[in-house]
Amino acid sequence: HVLVVDDTETNVDILVDTLGDDYEVSVAMDGESALENATAHPPDLVLLDIMMPGIDGYEVCSRLKMDGATKNIPIIFLTAMAEVADEAKGLALGAVDYITKPFMPDLVKARVKNQLQLKRFRDSLEKRNEILKENARLREDVARITRHDLKTPLNAMISIPELLVKYGNLTADQMEMLEMVEESGYRMLEIIDSSLDLYKMERGEYQLRPIP
Repeated sequence: HVLVVDDTETNVDILVDTLGDDYEVSVAMDGESALENATAHPPDLVLLDIMMPGIDGYEVCSRLKMDGATKNIPIIFLTAMAEVADEAKGLALGAVDYITKPFMPDLVKARVKNQLQLKRFRDSLEKRNEILKENARLREDVARITRHDLKTPLNAMISIPELLVKYGNLTADQMEMLEMVEESGYRMLEIIDSSLDLYKMERGEYQLRPIP
């Protein structure tokens, strides 16, 4: 979806004819309409004329880049101005490219195609990053729950053998086996506590309490 913004009907017709076979093309004839269109139906790319009555292209670009819903839309300026200062100003505002008038259809197609491919790559990377962040958060939640939930059954695993050894009428072999269960419980508890300490270190929440 490409949004063409130009106050000259001839330029709009040329761009629609050039891009219409490959993309969905929307048109705005002034800056105010461009902002309304981009906000209501965010395009994948904006071809934006600089010199327009009312809100010019620089102002439109600036406002789009300040809006969270439209800030990542690539903007290509359409201009008859060739001064380096004008180009630098547009790039500083966040534009990704310039196309000078009069238009060369093949050049317009190539520039638009390249920027849309770059946008697809960026969108794909952002989506993957969001998935990775969500997976990491879920892993942290599962790990935290597991650490805490394991401690409850371990209390019984540690305390009951001790009571049986102390008060039960057991053989030496039975007592030895219960002591092994108790020792394993303490070992598991130590592993869980160490794992919890590492988890706190990774999150920057660990409180160091040095002892001899």
